[in-house]
Amino acid sequence: MTRPDSPRVSLVDLRVEEVSLLETSCRAVIRILNPGDAAIRVKGISCDLDLNGEPFATGVSPLDVTVPSFGTETVEVLLYSSNLSLLREAMGLPQRQSLEYRLRGKLRLDDGKALAPSVPFSAEGRLSLKTAEGQDGN
Repeated sequence: MTRPDSPRVSLVDLRVEEVSLLETSCRAVIRILNPGDAAIRVKGISCDLDLNGEPFATGVSPLDVTVPSFGTETVEVLLYSSNLSLLREAMGLPQRQSLEYRLRGKLRLDDGKALAPSVPFSAEGRLSLKTAEGQDGN
């Protein structure tokens, strides 16, 4: 059963944590917004990040966070990407003026029942890759 006021999720920040021969890990900072009039307790998150329509990174994290009624909380999730995905995206950057992303996944809620409900989410946006010099034609 879907909650009348499902939580909303957005990507706040993304930082590279570690690069190895075959894999890169990134720390995603994610905001969970609760538009409902009851607090929600989140016990886990799973998510996938797409860049320019292509799968890029995936991650899961146990959580123990309560998002108050009409409030927000931020959480951090480690996302893992194959360096082949990273290389594919990096090679196309010089031709692009922006980078489109889509974050999708599920929040696992703790409502005291044995089988906790999960709430799907999707958030997308565009990041400008133009520098100040590129914007004024220099």
